[in-house]
Amino acid sequence: GNDDDYTLTDHGTHMASIAAGFTMGTAKSATIHPIQVLNSNGEGTTATLLCGMEKLIQDGKDFNAANAPVKIKSVVNLSLGVNGRSDALDKAVKDMTDVGYTVVIAAGDN
Repeated sequence: GNDDDYTLTDHGTHMASIAAGFTMGTAKSATIHPIQVLNSNGEGTTATLLCGMEKLIQDGKDFNAANAPVKIKSVVNLSLGVNGRSDALDKAVKDMTDVGYTVVIAAGDN
């Protein structure tokens, strides 16, 4: 496409359309449940990311409680950059996988 059609703040939409776009998506019947953790400039903090992850964890726990013994089966895409390593983020990812999410994390992004 045209470079004018893609801005830094459209990254999440772009990734969602690759995953679940109706015409060309990998999983055309998937449902997207977006959780915005970055501002309109595409910037955020570890705290805003953790808040979004905590929402997903709670949503998963609620689903599991309402549908036991069935566990949630969803993919979480963390396609973003983080400076350095974070024990808090590592724990949140583990908590998400414990609930039943499959977590996909970007590697090598700048």
